[in-house]
Amino acid sequence: GREERGEEISRGRDRTMDKEALETFEQEPKDEERAPEQSPAPGEAVDETENALVGDDPLSKVGREEIAKHEHKAVVCLRVVVIAVLLVSMVAVVVTVFVYMRDEEDEEFENKFNSDATKIYDEIKKNIDSTLGATDAFVVNIINYARSNNETWPFVAMPGFGVQAARLL
Repeated sequence: GREERGEEISRGRDRTMDKEALETFEQEPKDEERAPEQSPAPGEAVDETENALVGDDPLSKVGREEIAKHEHKAVVCLRVVVIAVLLVSMVAVVVTVFVYMRDEEDEEFENKFNSDATKIYDEIKKNIDSTLGATDAFVVNIINYARSNNETWPFVAMPGFGVQAARLL
C-alpha cells in the first residue's frame, strides 16, 4: 500500500519533490518497521478514503501541490510550443506564398511590359513611316513645282507652302 504509493509518486515526481517533503518521507518508518496496526473490531466501520487522502501518506498534500505545479508548468510549456509551431508555420506559409506570388507577378509584369512595349514601338514606327512618307511626297511636290516653273533650288516659292508644311508637323 504505502510503499507502492510512495514509489509511484517518487518515480514520476522525484524532480519536483521539495526537500522538506523528502526528509519527512525518509524519517517515517517503513511498513515493516512500524508497529502492526490494530484491525478494527468486528462491526466497526473503516474509513479508507480518509486514510488514503490524509492518513499516513506525508506526500499527499505536498505531493499533490507539486504534481499540480509540475502539470501547470507542462501545460504552459505545451501551449508555448504549440503557439511557436503555429507562428513558425504561419511565417513559412506567408513567405512561401509571397515568394511564389512575387515570381508570378514579376513574370506577368515582364510579359505585359514586353507586349505593351512592342505595341508602342509598332505605333511609333507607323507614325514615323507615315510622317516620312508625307514629307517625301511634299518634297517631290516641291521639286515637280520647281521644274514645271523653271525655278532653281532654294529659290522656289510654292503657293500654300506654309499650310502644307504645317500639316507635316
